[in-house]
Amino acid sequence: GGTMALRIALRNPELFAAAATIGGRFPRGHMPLTALPRIPGLKLFMGHGRDSQAYSVDELCADLRLFHTARLA
Repeated sequence: GGTMALRIALRNPELFAAAATIGGRFPRGHMPLTALPRIPGLKLFMGHGRDSQAYSVDELCADLRLFHTARLA
């Protein structure tokens, strides 16, 4: 659910002030950053459980590098 919340907000940034995910990955497929020029004001929150079996810390770190490279808040 959280990954989809991020995907929808990134695709339609003018409709949302923020989006959050707890344990969900940053969306990968279907070009989630297509609307990048329109998302500077969008705030995103990603929560992660240290012991998650479904989403490793290494995957989270890779997603956060992408997140910061895209200058997301």
